[in-house]
Amino acid sequence: MQWRSGQQFGHQLLLDLMKTLNLDEKWCSFDDEGFTWWAADHGQRVWCEDGVFQHTTTTYRIHCETDLIRGRGHAADFEVALEREMDQTTLNALVFDQPSDTYKLHSSVFATEENMTFLKRTSFSAVVLQIVEAQVMARKLQQSMNATPATSAHPTMGIRTQHDPILGSVQQFFVPAGSQASRWIGVSEWLDTEKAMEREAEKFTSDHHNHLQAEFLWSASQSPRGITLDVNAREAHVVLGNGLHFTLTVPLVMSPERVSHMALELNQFERDHSKRSHMLGSWSCHDGSLAYRSFIPNVVYRSELLPELTLNMSIRAQWVNDFFLEKRRQAEAARAAQ
Repeated sequence: MQWRSGQQFGHQLLLDLMKTLNLDEKWCSFDDEGFTWWAADHGQRVWCEDGVFQHTTTTYRIHCETDLIRGRGHAADFEVALEREMDQTTLNALVFDQPSDTYKLHSSVFATEENMTFLKRTSFSAVVLQIVEAQVMARKLQQSMNATPATSAHPTMGIRTQHDPILGSVQQFFVPAGSQASRWIGVSEWLDTEKAMEREAEKFTSDHHNHLQAEFLWSASQSPRGITLDVNAREAHVVLGNGLHFTLTVPLVMSPERVSHMALELNQFERDHSKRSHMLGSWSCHDGSLAYRSFIPNVVYRSELLPELTLNMSIRAQWVNDFFLEKRRQAEAARAAQ
């Protein structure tokens, strides 16, 4: 467990996260890449990939992942219900781990010494919200669909019956902050974001105050519209109140079942491949369409987040277009081979 020496920047981030969470190590299990801990009865794993050196900068990908529900051999039966839940996601995505037949919540960031000065609080919030959301979603699905929560026990301490105090931070800090007006309303960062969209988007509109819409290239099918991005500080989260919402929508017409399956596939693809777009949100079924949704709570406000995460969405739009172009190429090749 060399990472605990903190010799690399990515490993220092894991140690900082442990310190910020004030982890009780008796409820932790350590491995070569990171740790698993039990804040309640759903295990959460946090780990760091090896750094990648490019253009004078080393980038580390930091992941956190929490067990949600068991598939019990019928995982597909839960897809639509789960993806509808993910429409109200905050900073976490839904993925499915086939070897363990388990749905999980996942988030990750691409960390450098430069960007972690403003991403640290967001990463910490993703970890905390993931634990709480897993508990709430698992209970809800258990009641509505007879799903089996993916609870687990610490290898030596067993099932944790008294929850870690960190679970109370949502009601203690996140919700009160969200009861105030969005901290992104009227800030100068909208102008910085507009300058970035002049370079990245096909076209965009902005009120310079609390709402921006952008359109990106879509060439994987015939559509009068491109991939669209809506960024706004007006749409409140159902639980956490005010903050900043991102919605990136792909112009595909599909059934709800197909949208849900494709959302899950995209989440898994993004988790397993280094696309250099932070996973702070989830692909889901939003208003009947395939969309990536992300909500940044008021409590994590930093001036850099609005332009940084909007640019992050433009990166996602580019690789998603390529993803569906490749799917079309494969379908055409399969038809030609028949």
